[in-house]
Amino acid sequence: MLRSVLMTLLPLLLPLIVYSAWRLVYGNERLPDWAQQVPWVPLLSIGIVLAALTLGAWRLTSNVPAGSEYEPPHMENGKLVPGTFR
Repeated sequence: MLRSVLMTLLPLLLPLIVYSAWRLVYGNERLPDWAQQVPWVPLLSIGIVLAALTLGAWRLTSNVPAGSEYEPPHMENGKLVPGTFR
């Protein structure tokens, strides 16, 4: 669960992190021209919608019961047994 949240939120928050780092390093100096011309609001809106759709689709397609444990693939009698949830 934590891994999926981080995989979704980190790319979404990365622009904010980069912007904050820029402001810490350069203070109140003007942003470069390329950064002022980027359509931040539409890009962030699209990112939020895509993140929500990804999490929703992942939740709907996951057939693992709550509280189950993952048993990784292993060898039994010389045959590979695929990983399962128990």
